Amino acid sequence: MRIVAIAALAVLGGGAAAFWAAGRFAAAAEAYKSGNDAEALKLMRPLAFLGLSKSQYFVGVMYEQAGGVQRDPAEAAQWYRKAAEKGFAPAQFALGSLYAVGRGVRPDNVQAYMWFSVATMNGYARATAERDDVATRMTPAEIAEAEALSRQWRAKVEARASKSPPVGR
Repeated sequence: MRIVAIAALAVLGGGAAAFWAAGRFAAAAEAYKSGNDAEALKLMRPLAFLGLSKSQYFVGVMYEQAGGVQRDPAEAAQWYRKAAEKGFAPAQFALGSLYAVGRGVRPDNVQAYMWFSVATMNGYARATAERDDVATRMTPAEIAEAEALSRQWRAKVEARASKSPPVGR
């Protein structure tokens, strides 16, 4: 536990630890590309536990696709949510996809629409078509609810960003 806490402080502090994290992520991605899912997950999981959104997304993908672990869509949804809530658009799209079909979460068109909308706001182009497809299965009231949730989510993120110090200080 002590090593994890030290590593977390180091990653947040930048410098050599950030270099270590980047190297570990690259090694995990290379292992994944070469088909060594177990090694990729072994390298990536500590980064995900440290809160790195790209790593959290990657671990979600591994659970959704049974890469190095038993397929577990509910676990994938949890990892996607962690990354999505930090603003990582691919995770927002993936979470919307799970809600759209009810894989690992209960089916919820309002949540699917909301996450696809948020991913669209964050520049994830594929999300627009998926959001529009989900909308065909929704009532006008459900669409209005999803759009309100999207606006609330965006306002929350913007408020959080305005309270954060500039990067590098």
